[in-house]
Amino acid sequence: MFVVGNTVGAAANISIERRLTQADGDPEARLRETMKAATDIAMRYPRLRARVESAAGTE
Repeated sequence: MFVVGNTVGAAANISIERRLTQADGDPEARLRETMKAATDIAMRYPRLRARVESAAGTE
């Protein structure tokens, strides 16, 4: 299972990179928008909010 878990993370990174570079516009801006949307969703859930806040150093 450990090997599969590592592969999934790498595949997710490759997938998002491809999606951002194939779309029109600035890939860095699209990444910022995607991360902001994911953060906004995570802030709705207490456990995810705690992880986001601790990763941001606002704990």
